[in-house]
Amino acid sequence: AKQAAHALDQPGDVENAPLVLWQHSLMYLKESIKKGIQLDYFVYPGHQHNVFGKDRVHLYQKVTDYINQNLSK
Repeated sequence: AKQAAHALDQPGDVENAPLVLWQHSLMYLKESIKKGIQLDYFVYPGHQHNVFGKDRVHLYQKVTDYINQNLSK
């Protein structure tokens, strides 16, 4: 039986100095699907490295929800 795996990923923006090459993100997603790993994956467009404004609030809520659902058991 496969072990459950949890991963939260937030790559850099493709258009503005990407931190993670989009091709690498797609390879990562494809490999995760192939291995049956469920990802919580979200891209924040328009940010080079740091996420600001409403997007930052969204990101922090996403991280908090992830911790509460997967790590605080």
